[in-house]
Amino acid sequence: MSGNKQICIVDTDSLLFAFRLELRPEKAIQKISRRFDLIIPEKVVEEYADKNKRRLLREYDDVKQDIDLFLERRKDDGKIVKNYVYSHCLQYAERWFNLVGKQEEYKNKIDEGERHCMALGLFLSRKNEQCLYLVTDDFTAIDAGIRLFVKKQRIGLVYSLPELIILNYLLDRGIPELNVRAFINDYFIFNKPQSAEFLDLKTKFLEEIEISCRKQFSSNCNICCKL
Repeated sequence: MSGNKQICIVDTDSLLFAFRLELRPEKAIQKISRRFDLIIPEKVVEEYADKNKRRLLREYDDVKQDIDLFLERRKDDGKIVKNYVYSHCLQYAERWFNLVGKQEEYKNKIDEGERHCMALGLFLSRKNEQCLYLVTDDFTAIDAGIRLFVKKQRIGLVYSLPELIILNYLLDRGIPELNVRAFINDYFIFNKPQSAEFLDLKTKFLEEIEISCRKQFSSNCNICCKL
C-alpha cells in the first residue's frame, strides 16, 4: 500500500491544518505528501464532510476545493480505508482502554476520528509488518491515551503536524530553518493555545530545532546535511 514511503495516518484537524498552513513557499500538505504516504480513515472523511455541511469550516473556504480534490485523489489511489476493513481493530482498541482502566478517557477525550486513526494504525502496522506515524493535533487526546496505545501496541510514533514538519526539515536539506520556524509560529497563531502546557509546546518545538543534529553538526555531516 505504501510503496517506499513511510505511512502516515492523518486525523481530521491535522489534515485541515496542513491545507491551511504553509511551509513556504508551498502548503504544508504538499511537502508532507511528497515525503510520506498519507493514509486516511473513512471516518476522517466523514467528519470533514459533516463539519463542512454544518458550516463549521468557514476559515477553510479558500482551500476547500483543494481539500476535496486531494481526498478524491486519495480515494482513487486506495488511500482512504473503509471503516469495515479495520472494525475488529476498533473493537480491540475499546477493549484495551477498558483493560487498562482508561475507558472514560476513551469515551470522553478521544473523538471518533482519532479512535479510527488508532485502529487503522494497528491494522496497517500488522498487515505491512512495519511501524508508522499517527498524526493528530489534539494534544488532550494524545495525553488521554493515544500515545500510550500506540506505544504499547508497538504501532510506531504519534506526531503532531509541527513534529512531522520538523522531521521533514531534518531529512530534507532543502528546507530552510527559517521556514520551519515561521511554520511553527503560524501554527500557534492559527491553533491558539488552550492551556499553559499547550503554550509550552511552541518553546519545545523550537528547542528541538535548535539542538538538532542538522543545526549543531551540519558542517561535519556527510549524509543529509551537505548539499
